[in-house]
Amino acid sequence: MVVRMTLHLFELERVRTGEPILGYMVRTADRKIVVIDTGYRPGTLGEEAGDELAFLQASPEQLVLNQLKRLEISPEDVDYVLVTPCGQETHAARRW
Repeated sequence: MVVRMTLHLFELERVRTGEPILGYMVRTADRKIVVIDTGYRPGTLGEEAGDELAFLQASPEQLVLNQLKRLEISPEDVDYVLVTPCGQETHAARRW
């Protein structure tokens, strides 16, 4: 028996030093959609949009909802969201 799952990797933002903060979307064998959000929502650390010195650098294309839209997945299609901390507290839940 073959169990087929799909994994999509999202770059949610980059820290000032260039390292990416990643997130994932998994479509399970039974067609459930799971989003694993490991990032911060831009602005939660006090940075302003477009601030080159901000700790996090994110473009609108990197927002989870926009990346799901590119995959033709709406928020209503998502069965589970797993929010993990990225250093401090878990601010990513505010995206949902």
